[in-house]
Amino acid sequence: MSASCHVDRFVLDNLPPADLLPDFVNLDRLGYPEMLNATVDLVDRHVDEGRGENTALRAPGGVRWSYAELARTIDRMANALTQKLGLVPGARVLLRSANNPTKVAIYMAIIKAGGIVVATMPLLRSREPRADPRQGED
Repeated sequence: MSASCHVDRFVLDNLPPADLLPDFVNLDRLGYPEMLNATVDLVDRHVDEGRGENTALRAPGGVRWSYAELARTIDRMANALTQKLGLVPGARVLLRSANNPTKVAIYMAIIKAGGIVVATMPLLRSREPRADPRQGED
């Protein structure tokens, strides 16, 4: 496994043994660097390359966020997470929200700050995640 910048190592220290991990095939051909922040690649890159005013998100009701607006929102949220709430790289953040542009922004802010998103569905009832997967089979 490659080096990590995680300060909170809970997730790294509790991964399955290497022989139980999936086979990561063809990754070398994709050209990704050893360390990658998905938010930087998916949002900031567009702003840096002059596409900041292009539409990044559309939502019902005519909501439209450009890459520049999304990047500013993500940066504000990431700053609050790290400076005010003490998020450190590798820490897990439970995200429970309806699907909307703000959820996208906070999801990406957590990633940008180095956190690990643990997303849940608000409409999922507490008993449903534990439901027997064989239910309904004959």
